[in-house]
Amino acid sequence: MIWTKAFALSLQLACAATCAPKASSPVNSTLPSIDVELTPILDVENNTSLNGELVMDIHFASNETLLVLPLEMANAPSAQYTTETLEAWDRLGQLKLIQSDGTGSDSQPSRFWAVQRATQGPVVVRFKAKPRQIDPDVMVGPLFDIRANGDGLLGSTWALVPLPPDDTAEYQFSLRWNLKHSPQDAKAAWTWGEGPAPVTINGTSATFLYTFWAVGSMSTYPGDSDSEPLSPDYSMYWLEQPPFDVDATAAFVDKFFNYSSIFWKDTSGEPYRVFIRRNQETGTGGTALLRSFTFGWHDANSTTQDRLELLLSHEITHNWPQLNDVNAAGTRYTEGTAEYYSLRLLWRNNQISTETYLLEAYYLNPYVNLTDEDAYNQAWETRQAQRIPYGRGLIYLTNVDAQMRAISDGTESLDTIVLELLDICRASSSQCTEAGLLKLLDKHLGQGAVEEYHTVGTGQPLIQPLPDSLGPCFEVVETQTGPSVFQWRFKNGKDASSEGCQI
Repeated sequence: MIWTKAFALSLQLACAATCAPKASSPVNSTLPSIDVELTPILDVENNTSLNGELVMDIHFASNETLLVLPLEMANAPSAQYTTETLEAWDRLGQLKLIQSDGTGSDSQPSRFWAVQRATQGPVVVRFKAKPRQIDPDVMVGPLFDIRANGDGLLGSTWALVPLPPDDTAEYQFSLRWNLKHSPQDAKAAWTWGEGPAPVTINGTSATFLYTFWAVGSMSTYPGDSDSEPLSPDYSMYWLEQPPFDVDATAAFVDKFFNYSSIFWKDTSGEPYRVFIRRNQETGTGGTALLRSFTFGWHDANSTTQDRLELLLSHEITHNWPQLNDVNAAGTRYTEGTAEYYSLRLLWRNNQISTETYLLEAYYLNPYVNLTDEDAYNQAWETRQAQRIPYGRGLIYLTNVDAQMRAISDGTESLDTIVLELLDICRASSSQCTEAGLLKLLDKHLGQGAVEEYHTVGTGQPLIQPLPDSLGPCFEVVETQTGPSVFQWRFKNGKDASSEGCQI
């Protein structure tokens, strides 16, 4: 819920709502293959590691880049291999690798490995990753890095597996787990399927990398005694017992994901997996990738059930509305829609009360007048700046919803624009942009709406919710000045639980 920049640098690049593959097991593919085997070393005290072997049926020319791995994603470090922890061979023997650092195609600082000579036959790469050691005082970042939890490990594939640099080529990927150095009760799970047997998927590098995994002595939902989930192929995993009711939380996620899938017209039937991590540093939060997300808890005091459920619904919503623009404006839309629709769909599905809609946090933020760009650039230095796109995006979209309902006499809403944009994104990722959003605003509300969109991004003047922005049963009240704070309140005589009040 707090990872503005992290999401812009991951899920947008992965085209989460538009580029996800079909979660099946392709056979007899004509695509070049990339097969990965991961071997966790979990039975050696204080020496936990994760060994990987990558077999690529791909030819590389002399001096061509063999592999690339981001050094960090936002401020979360990857495995950061060196020539001592990553080696490669082909049919002729060991390959001499030329290591260099630069900027990857995803704009992240990255490490590259080139081959000194042309390769012959399949290329085998072996690497060894260690879990990140955490300073308890470090600022919580996106949950991409590799962590030890309990008797196991978890993290993102993005932080773990180096791949060839061509992020447009398609491959047949497989991932299998070797659990010979793991506890007898060890299990393994990945966004696209459970191990240890190989899971195969076709797609680009994003299909493989923008995913989460966990391995070790792991608890799962649904368990043997749990009822069948509403959502097909939905699971939750954790390596350490959290201080909250996991079964209740898993059931909440299942109910919300199922309802949201219907709203977003998601008929893909793809899996959906949730991973729970204990944070050694103080703080909570979540990070979404393709068809999965990880959320972290620190202690019982920072993890109330209400806060947790709002966090989880926000991360789930990231599965659908998005823009491919990796910039401040794209972040305002992706985080704003995640805030707006997580609250709105929870409300419609009777999973939260109307009282949950509060605005104080945005207006009391001392960075409330930052531009979108400044808030984006300061996101990993200042936690309060990181929150600006969430609140500003929520209020802006609520106002657009009010304008749409007003000009259509209630027959259309923000849903009209957002679902139309999602259809465009599903048809063509190149059109899934800020320009595409502005075109729809102009189409439905006129050029004035486009100008307002740009004005909101400057942070001046302070954005205010429109009088009917939460529907006919509410009014907007300024509850404080210096700084100004606005809230939605029930109109006198209105029953918030009535059908006419819910929009």
